[in-house]
Amino acid sequence: MAGPAPRFGWVLDQLALRGTERIVEVGCGHGIAAGLVVDALEAAPGFLDLPADQRGRYLGVDRSEKMIAASATRNAAAVDRGTAAFVAADVGDAPVERGSVDVVLAWRVAGLAEPAALGAVLSWLGPGGTVVLAFDDPDPARAAATAARARRSADAIGATVGAARSVELPTGAVTALWLSPT
Repeated sequence: MAGPAPRFGWVLDQLALRGTERIVEVGCGHGIAAGLVVDALEAAPGFLDLPADQRGRYLGVDRSEKMIAASATRNAAAVDRGTAAFVAADVGDAPVERGSVDVVLAWRVAGLAEPAALGAVLSWLGPGGTVVLAFDDPDPARAAATAARARRSADAIGATVGAARSVELPTGAVTALWLSPT
């Protein structure tokens, strides 16, 4: 998947979205990944044939009102279509129901390497859901160290690390963990 940031495309390619997923991105920032996620959902075969309540949805969460405003502006068409929404909140206060999400995505959100925050986002997952934490850095050792801290937190709260993958991209190293509750 080509895009403005190779790290986003690398993870989204591996998710192989079907267009029905309920996705929350923690730390959505300026909304760059949001646009790629929405494009992937809407490009899935049969997306427009699905009843509106069965189509995939994206929710961007960021603690910064400024970032939420930027994300909503960048993705205004997706918001108007009902495919995307954005909310300013901390992980603990985000308006996400337990068991209601298929995929939680987070890029460069080191706070999710902490047990309490990781436990909160894992609680959002429905059956078969996954949390994807991607850490990137021009220094591969730093990306791997943050991912290792997240893995230790996952172990501490009893979460399952389904996969750990790394790739070297032109912008630096990316290490991603695919996690699920036990």
